[in-house]
Amino acid sequence: MAMIDLNDYFYFVHVVEKRGFSPAARALNMPKSRLSRHVSQLEERLDTRLIQRTSRQFKVTETGRVFYQHARALIDEMEAAEAAIQSRKASLSGRVTMSCSVGVAQFAIKELVCEFLVK
Repeated sequence: MAMIDLNDYFYFVHVVEKRGFSPAARALNMPKSRLSRHVSQLEERLDTRLIQRTSRQFKVTETGRVFYQHARALIDEMEAAEAAIQSRKASLSGRVTMSCSVGVAQFAIKELVCEFLVK
């Protein structure tokens, strides 16, 4: 089996969601022929027809509908993974070690630590 190209999954999902190659190509700002080639390569790799193509009709096959559900879930998970990393980068994490005299710890540090934890 050939290597999986996640771009092909992404393109297939767009074609299904836009209900055709032309609207998907416009949304992705790419030539329709290139988009069609990616979906054809995916169908070849899977050895099955995902979309019935005619000059006047666009129809997702039953196998294509099943594959779409999994491909959509995969893309959603990839987006969630990226969002989780971006969220983690935006928040502070780690260990803070401080040393000070008992007097400073009792009065000044307590307020500073509380302020830090609120932020």
